[in-house]
Amino acid sequence: MNSSSVSIIIVTAERPQCVLDCVGSLALQIPADIEVIVVDAGNKHTVNEQLLAEKRTGTRIIRSERKNVPYQRNLGVENAAGDIVVFLDDDCIVQPGWWPAIVEPFRDNSVAGVAGGIWCSLTPQLTDDKGGYVNIFGVPVQVTSRGAGALRNVDWAVGANMAFRKSILQNLGGFAEIYGIYDEDIDMCLRMRRAGHSIVFVPEAVVYHYFAKLPRKPPTKQSEFHAGRNRSMLLVRNYGFSTKLLLFLVTAPFVHFGKATIATCRNTVTNFGHVAAYIAGMIKGVVVGIRKPVARARAGGRKGTADGRGEREKGTADGRR
Repeated sequence: MNSSSVSIIIVTAERPQCVLDCVGSLALQIPADIEVIVVDAGNKHTVNEQLLAEKRTGTRIIRSERKNVPYQRNLGVENAAGDIVVFLDDDCIVQPGWWPAIVEPFRDNSVAGVAGGIWCSLTPQLTDDKGGYVNIFGVPVQVTSRGAGALRNVDWAVGANMAFRKSILQNLGGFAEIYGIYDEDIDMCLRMRRAGHSIVFVPEAVVYHYFAKLPRKPPTKQSEFHAGRNRSMLLVRNYGFSTKLLLFLVTAPFVHFGKATIATCRNTVTNFGHVAAYIAGMIKGVVVGIRKPVARARAGGRKGTADGRGEREKGTADGRR
């Protein structure tokens, strides 16, 4: 594959050191003619162009007016010169062999997307992310373990390490900005699969996702509401009133209630108020999903198709992973 046909897009906000570390790891692997674009939505802490150039010459910075991950991804795609666009989270370090494994599958014209492996620790743990399918309970399930192996088809990829054909992304309207953060990557993949395109998991294309060099913020009622909203909205938009949705609505509250019970016993911040917020979010997600299903969503905001870039909702969470 001609390396000049590939663009790598990193979205970020308020985490300049993470970007420098990520680009530094890329510089050790990728050819000099690969386009790297950083879409920076930071206000107080922005990526310094000089420091970025010291990590890798020619890396471009695009300033984003919104801290909204799918918006930033779409902005990167609009400005990308490559036929293949690769997405990385800013707090990812590419591991040996990531390049060219992440783009090699595109030599097969039938492949539309690639899901790379994501290590959440440098030692084997069950917290790794790998892509997979949505099970009968409406829960995204991972399908593989660590290590090399044959390519296998999956229904979704994790946004921290994934790649797509630019033309297909654009034909589908880009990422749905209504999500703000979380599940926008799965939504795109499900739309792509329903359109008849193939997504494959490549275990050799691994990044270490270290969740930023900042203390992890504990969940809040707002973040739990947003998570519940996005998950039920994802299911309504892509599956309608299906068994997946109904089983999710029935089982998810019990699962979160159980987690809250354990957390309360351990005196952590995750309590029953978070469960109520998650359930309220689930209800809101069903309502929003009914109003904006994939097949007949109403466009608004920026020019774009109903499935992706045109979809907006005032007040959508703009946080980062």
